[in-house]
Amino acid sequence: MVLPLLEDFGMRTGFLATHIAFILLNVPQALAPNYATLVVFRFFAGGCATVLANTAASVIGNVWKEEHERTIPMSMYVTAYLAGIGMGPVVGAAVLQSLNWRWINWVQMIIHAALFPIYYFFYEESRNTAITEQVLGNSTDEISVERTVRPISFSRRFATSIKRPLHMLITEPVLLVFTLWSAFSVGAVYVFTQSTEQVFGAIHDWTAIQSGYVQAAVVIGSCIGGSAAYISSKFYAASARRNRENPGKPIPEARLYMSVIGSIVGVSGGMFIYGWTSYHKDSWLAPTVGLVLVGGGSVIIVNAAADYLVDIYTAFAGSAVAAVVLGENIVAAFLPLASQSMYTRLGFQWASTVLGLVSLMFALAPVALIYWGGSIRARSAYVRVANLGSRVSR
Repeated sequence: MVLPLLEDFGMRTGFLATHIAFILLNVPQALAPNYATLVVFRFFAGGCATVLANTAASVIGNVWKEEHERTIPMSMYVTAYLAGIGMGPVVGAAVLQSLNWRWINWVQMIIHAALFPIYYFFYEESRNTAITEQVLGNSTDEISVERTVRPISFSRRFATSIKRPLHMLITEPVLLVFTLWSAFSVGAVYVFTQSTEQVFGAIHDWTAIQSGYVQAAVVIGSCIGGSAAYISSKFYAASARRNRENPGKPIPEARLYMSVIGSIVGVSGGMFIYGWTSYHKDSWLAPTVGLVLVGGGSVIIVNAAADYLVDIYTAFAGSAVAAVVLGENIVAAFLPLASQSMYTRLGFQWASTVLGLVSLMFALAPVALIYWGGSIRARSAYVRVANLGSRVSR
């Protein structure tokens, strides 16, 4: 719930403070004398990582105001985000091959500490309200400042930042469904951090290190999925010619065309291939193709969901993103924990099949919005307020 708070106080300060906290939290993890200590500090580090990773989505919405301008930046962010999840086990395998597990945290700390000076000197504030307050705060005309800005207490802003995403999640059906859909897609990538060692170890007698390296297939798939943003942008731009609601402007639901393919062919198809080629007689390349498809499909889905939500909620994009991030974090935390039990009890084939069927079910959401998106958006109070604000600003 930190992201909406940054909407009021600004992105830069919150990002830098969180980055420092993340760097420091790697130390007790690397020195952890027992499992409990590792889990506790990893919990807080995970919270910091979430803020760092998802601040980018809000920054993109602040910097690129026009919908068509956000396509490529948002795609790059989502691709890097999900490819980073796939790269984790690959880098971890490389570290474990030469060093011990504690060096995974030391390596993270070194990398993020080296990046901090870059962020400090080149990461400028992007939130317009924070920039306005900074400018007014530096004004010598205190009367003008007092008349222009009504002081709001930190506690009130903090309460609003917590309530707004939760309220939107409860009252906005589109946001709720997209949160579940995006969270499941991200969770599907996290499932592989556990299931690949289990599947490839049992079927092909691979070690944990070898199973870590094979997840480079997810990274390859993520990069392929990221390139689909170019095709999606073409569909989006072309939709302006048939927009009767706002002539000349692209239809927001045009963002979702590729997500149907990503959900059906990518995540569902990839899960089916991953599951039903997990036999001793099959080459290890066959389930690896499934990893590629799921990686690509997940990027397409998360990219489409992020683009669509930022487009329709505009001023409330940070709160919408915060709601989605909440769902993604919950699923990312618990779905991998259930992965090994699920693959053991259901078997390698049916465990992946269940995940593929869930993805097929979620594919109904973008299809429904493509047909009835305009009327659904018209019933949203947040969308109406956001559109009113955008018209006033023009």
